[in-house]
Amino acid sequence: MNGPTESTPPPVEWTVRPLEERPLAGVVAILVIGLLGVLVWLAAGDWIWGVLSVLLLLATISRFLMRSRVAIGSEGIVAEFPLVTRRIPWERVARIRYDARAALVRTDRRRLLGREVTILFGPRQEDALRALRRWAPAGTLPASDGTDP
Repeated sequence: MNGPTESTPPPVEWTVRPLEERPLAGVVAILVIGLLGVLVWLAAGDWIWGVLSVLLLLATISRFLMRSRVAIGSEGIVAEFPLVTRRIPWERVARIRYDARAALVRTDRRRLLGREVTILFGPRQEDALRALRRWAPAGTLPASDGTDP
């Protein structure tokens, strides 16, 4: 069976646009990156190094500048970021911590080898938290009194 049934609710899906939610931070980030590019150009003595540094810095903040799609469902979490897609089945989730704006999903129980993925809630905070509480494995979310499992 590929689609949701009456017993399995459909996944909660949303799009996150951080640049649109925080345009002033975006303008400041782009101005700082441009300034750093000019400084690299002047220090290196060749414009190509300035351009390469700007491109590298823009790539590092691509999740802020571009849209990301997130889906939380019975199979796990799918996060489509600008440069990569992360599929996290519930079996791999070790812990989830969240606040009002985002969730930090840790995917391995081994401390040094674990991977963490940040999922921004955007405008769907209540729906995202409801989906996490519905489908996340027991012991991965903080208890309702705020204590860790």
